[in-house]
Amino acid sequence: MSHDQSKRPGQLILQNLQLFDQAAVYFEREIVPSLNAELSNLFKNWLEEKLWLGAVSAGAELHEFWCAPVHWRDENQNWKAWFELDVRDPNETSSYRLASLFGLGDTQYGFRFCPEPSYFSDKRSWNKVVGALDANTGLELGKRGWVHEGKGWYFRSFQLSEEKIADAWNDDDWGYTFEALNKSLEQLAEDVGLFDQFLNSIEEKL
Repeated sequence: MSHDQSKRPGQLILQNLQLFDQAAVYFEREIVPSLNAELSNLFKNWLEEKLWLGAVSAGAELHEFWCAPVHWRDENQNWKAWFELDVRDPNETSSYRLASLFGLGDTQYGFRFCPEPSYFSDKRSWNKVVGALDANTGLELGKRGWVHEGKGWYFRSFQLSEEKIADAWNDDDWGYTFEALNKSLEQLAEDVGLFDQFLNSIEEKL
């Protein structure tokens, strides 16, 4: 990127500083809270429908969400794994998470499979077994779109439609816009059996 190109965004902002300020304030005070409320209702209804466990909590930009089938928690309330809604590179992105949710940021949004090594053994043993697993163990997960991030963590992205964002905001109807999220949630339920196989294959070797 040339010097002139790198300066261009700042120039546009400064030339329209009042509008930019109003837009930023409105985004944080109106748009994000409204979208958070819609997402929270969607997540809570889905958990209730599927009889899964999980929670929605306030985040800095978008509400945070995690979920898991009941059988991933034992009688002592210890978890063997769960799914989290997150961005692909949380420590490297500089985009608003809302922008990434609609595919307009610099990273991907999706669900991450998060195993808890301490449930099975210590981290060192867990990592050793995961590293030695037969490639076929994760093959079916790969076919389902899950990308192995290492050490047994998997990520699968989705992208909300940007085509009707403004219409959804205007009409207070986010149904069409949330189609990809609903599909991704349904895929979590469909893939639980594959993750059970993955966890069982590790547990057998520990």
